[in-house]
Amino acid sequence: MASKTFSFFALAIIAVFIHSGHADLQYTDCGSKTGTLEKVDMIPPCVTEVCTLPSGQNVTIKLTFKSNEVAKSVTAVVHGLIGGLPFPFPLPNPNACQDSGLTCPLQASTEYQYHEELPILSSYPKLAVTIKYELVDENKEDIVCVEIPSQIK
Repeated sequence: MASKTFSFFALAIIAVFIHSGHADLQYTDCGSKTGTLEKVDMIPPCVTEVCTLPSGQNVTIKLTFKSNEVAKSVTAVVHGLIGGLPFPFPLPNPNACQDSGLTCPLQASTEYQYHEELPILSSYPKLAVTIKYELVDENKEDIVCVEIPSQIK
């Protein structure tokens, strides 16, 4: 009986350690207009409330959203917010309809999964930054907009 009790407690402790090593990604919807943001993921996964961006490596962002309107074209726009000021973050592929999981035109009432790899250049300063990631339609309206508190390390 003692070994079963010990095994149960050992499993419980392991489960707590596994869960504590992974925090849910903290993000804010910053003005999605023609879409509904459903989920945001990063790879490598964020294990703290402030997402660590490893200098000199790539991270992948995944946005799951529902389009509320037809969008003929979609462009990804990224800024780093430092002290509230936006600094453009150039993407290798701003055309979200190409090689990013989306097929344009987007249809209304349809769920989509967008993904893009972000290079975190070693020349970037090591500091706290909020990533502002927008998917914008042909009318310059935000389909989805998300802000993710991050730290370049």
